[in-house]
Amino acid sequence: MHDSKKTNGLYHYAGLAMQWLAILLLSVWGGKKADQGLKFSKPVFSWLLPVVAIVMLLFKVVKDTRSRN
Repeated sequence: MHDSKKTNGLYHYAGLAMQWLAILLLSVWGGKKADQGLKFSKPVFSWLLPVVAIVMLLFKVVKDTRSRN
């Protein structure tokens, strides 16, 4: 038999991983489009948007996993 808590935890972390992947892919794609549109010679937004996305995702993970005392 499967332990339902383990299965739910697995689905939870798989869902988080998919969110991270989607957000990072979208931020890289959006950064490339912004750099092309603004005609920057260096990939400013291609680096900036994913870094901002990672920081925001880390804050979300800390907030969601923080002890509720």
